Amino acid sequence: MKWKKRKYRYFKIDEKFYYSEKNIDFTLEYLDYNHFLLQQFFKANQDNLEYFFEDYKDIYGGRALGYLKSKYSEWSNGNFHLTEVMKKRILDLMPYFLSDEALSKLKLHEFMVAMKRIVKTNEIINKKKSPNNLGSIEDVYDLFIKSLRNINNLTLNVDDYKYLDQQDIKKTISISTYILKNKLLTSYLEINRDFSTFLPFTKFLDPQNYNCSYVSKYFDFEINLKKFEWLSEFLPPLSINLDVDGDNQFKMYSDKYLAYELVDLNKNSLQNIVDSFLNVAELDSCFSKFKSLSKSGNEIKISSSFKGQGGILNLALFHTPLKKLINTLLYLIIQIMIILICVMYLVIYLIPEYYQLLILLSLFGFFALLELINEKIISLILIFKKIKNYGK
Repeated sequence: MKWKKRKYRYFKIDEKFYYSEKNIDFTLEYLDYNHFLLQQFFKANQDNLEYFFEDYKDIYGGRALGYLKSKYSEWSNGNFHLTEVMKKRILDLMPYFLSDEALSKLKLHEFMVAMKRIVKTNEIINKKKSPNNLGSIEDVYDLFIKSLRNINNLTLNVDDYKYLDQQDIKKTISISTYILKNKLLTSYLEINRDFSTFLPFTKFLDPQNYNCSYVSKYFDFEINLKKFEWLSEFLPPLSINLDVDGDNQFKMYSDKYLAYELVDLNKNSLQNIVDSFLNVAELDSCFSKFKSLSKSGNEIKISSSFKGQGGILNLALFHTPLKKLINTLLYLIIQIMIILICVMYLVIYLIPEYYQLLILLSLFGFFALLELINEKIISLILIFKKIKNYGK
């Protein structure tokens, strides 16, 4: 009789803890609170677990507690599905049995989210509430001052937060306002550099030969730069207090977030400098090309957009040959003369004969005639100025 050797297979048990400890991702605003509570339940120490079981028994009975204990390890390992009924019972009770460490994590998460929301919300409000068109440099300055005032007056309601106290709210606002002030000041300086680069060129331009507007990225406003005097219309210095109270119980995390925002701000600022085409060399090239084409005797129109550090400059240059200006001037003079001749003919020959009808008609046409003559005279003056300044 032959004996067969029995083969034994050995399996290494690799337990998977479905609700094992996982760090909260503080870079995200969303927290899966229910998963966090279940995680805390299945990793709770023995003392907290016993307190939890006592309350669970008082509410749901000994039989329900026995079922919970029998399935505890299987659920924690993820081997069996946790039913919705059991999940709801655990979630309802677990907030009362969180450890100090768990509460600290929730408080830290709320602290970080509050800072990021303040920064993000303020930037959105700035773009939504800023006017689409500004009329002067003073309006630009006032817009930044108003934004700075809003930043300095930021408030948070402590009742909106579950784990933060009044002192935590104060620290949150201090760090958030520091970040917002840095962004505001950086944007202001970028816009000022763009203005300072372009406005001196307007000294050599005839106002009749160009149009120019600037669109800001930070506030999303548009301003007509053609109106400004090139020597006096620069933005005044913007005084901002950049003190920050960064001393808090989550200093390590708040410092990391602060560093992240400032590094990102500096990176974007340097990138804006690299990407900017609004500089003296580019403007010189554009105006030199325009001046060269103007000598051809043809009508010229050049439209260009220059990406600056703080926004986009839209520039339109146009040139009308002297011959065309003179022809236009003569044409306007002839039009005005014809109108005056018609009026004189009306007064001398027709009014005495048909005075009642013509007086009635003149009441309706008199103001329209004045408006027409006024428009022709204004156009005549503009053309005359262009001819006078031609070639300068």
